Amino acid sequence: MARWGRLLRREFLRRPARYVGAAVGLALGILVLWIGLWAALFLAAMTAGGFYVGRRAEGDGRDPREWIERFLPRRNL
Repeated sequence: MARWGRLLRREFLRRPARYVGAAVGLALGILVLWIGLWAALFLAAMTAGGFYVGRRAEGDGRDPREWIERFLPRRNL
């Protein structure tokens, strides 16, 4: 059994994107079956958007509120 563990670990470290992609695909497939196509697509889009905002906020070293303010400026009414 330990042999299979070593094999799986080695394969995952060799090609992690394939396995992460497969896991994401499985999760999206389950979501489509559970909550429907449009709700699953909306959830996936919001998750991707949140990931993008978080990645940008970390990479820029700025406060996320400053980054959001740049794209969604406050309007004086």
